[in-house]
Amino acid sequence: MKTKVVAVIMVLALFQIAFAGGILTNTNQSVQFVRMLARNASTQIDAVYFNPAGMTQLSDGFFLAFYSQTISKTRTITNSLAILNTNEYKGDIFVPVFPNFYAVYKKGKFAAAFGFEPVAGGGTADFKKGLPDLEMMALKIVAAMGISTVDLDFKGSSVYYGFQTGIAYALTDQFSASVGVRYNMAKNTYEGSIKNVMV
Repeated sequence: MKTKVVAVIMVLALFQIAFAGGILTNTNQSVQFVRMLARNASTQIDAVYFNPAGMTQLSDGFFLAFYSQTISKTRTITNSLAILNTNEYKGDIFVPVFPNFYAVYKKGKFAAAFGFEPVAGGGTADFKKGLPDLEMMALKIVAAMGISTVDLDFKGSSVYYGFQTGIAYALTDQFSASVGVRYNMAKNTYEGSIKNVMV
């Protein structure tokens, strides 16, 4: 019985870990992450984001890091409704600058840090044929007016900037503790159009 209870608790704990960051969290917060996808035990400058307690493992001094990535991808939304003009909606995303900045001051067992990064979002998606939801709304208008064609366009942008600061203290050579705060600021913009309506 005791083994079953422990097993259930462990499984529930894993669910918390799996969803800890949320569905929109950007994990590519350093160049080191691009090379090695596991940064949770980082003891380098990107520990400011990934492992704040690990900052105590840096040598004494002041550290600065600035990273920028260029991101280009296509987001595809599929739809199975037969009444829509297409079942595939493609949005092109291009992010020329995806910045990360970290600063750490380390002295003895103490470390203090500041970080800036886009913690979620970070790009603009341009859907040249619109989106299924927009087309369904337009279809109601089109059907009511007897219109045979319509040209839809949608462009959406979303970015959540994170500003964080924190301190860490080495309790022993093996264990450290940290505390910090992060302020997230969201900026979302949406632009859409219905053009070339022909009766």
